[in-house]
Amino acid sequence: MGRLVLHIGMHKTGTSSIQRFLSRNRQLLAAFGIDYTTARGRDGRRLPKHNDLFRAITAEKDHGAPDPDFGASAGRIAALGARVARIRGTVVVSAEGLSGPDPAFAQALAPLTGLDVRVVVFLRRQDMWVESFYTQMIRNQEVREHRSFADFLADPATRAQLDYAGLLGRWGQVFGRERLAVVAFDGREPPVAAFLRAAGLPEGLARLPHGRAWLNTMPPPDALRRLRAANTEDATTPTEAPLGFVSEEERAAFLADYEDTTAQIAAAYGVTLPGISDA
Repeated sequence: MGRLVLHIGMHKTGTSSIQRFLSRNRQLLAAFGIDYTTARGRDGRRLPKHNDLFRAITAEKDHGAPDPDFGASAGRIAALGARVARIRGTVVVSAEGLSGPDPAFAQALAPLTGLDVRVVVFLRRQDMWVESFYTQMIRNQEVREHRSFADFLADPATRAQLDYAGLLGRWGQVFGRERLAVVAFDGREPPVAAFLRAAGLPEGLARLPHGRAWLNTMPPPDALRRLRAANTEDATTPTEAPLGFVSEEERAAFLADYEDTTAQIAAAYGVTLPGISDA
């Protein structure tokens, strides 16, 4: 029997870099006993991440019915479990959407708890995460975020994404806290190296192509402001509205809301959340 690594995100913590490394080196990694299972999109093309599994769970969670393209999540999860059971290496699954603020994702994967599983999750300091996620949502062609940063920050859905204690609690409840590998995304090293270490895979594999890459460089602020204004038909959002915290005092007040959570994570997992500027 093999082992399973579930890389569940979060968004904006180097996931694209990790997924590109895994997908581009699929055949080379197989020689080291690492099986990065193939996922396919709605059009049948191969995906760099396992968005098919995420979509299947999401459809059942949101609509109470199987996804019309990806089918029932139970079938996909059973197939994944069978794959792990019949190999002698490590199966890796990566989909950042699985870190979403809903217990359905961890609960759907509960049938895999009898396997040797490690759940890898990257966390980023809350203020830096929310600024980065906001700019990503401006660029997202499905979301096309046009609200000001202040309105985005006040949205309960945004705050739910920032509930790191809830995220770890949901997955720990299903798989056991000892199976969670929590990584601080702090910019001190390329994400692939940190992922390999957390997953218990040979760190030397980071020497393979794309192992030291960083992706998703953000465009300059002026371009983001213009894009945000274009994301709404009447462009009611002032283009001069700030794209993040307006002062260090405001940032500190925001972080104060998460002091207890950050301290709990540090005590439970030995992980601090430094900022990239601290690297």
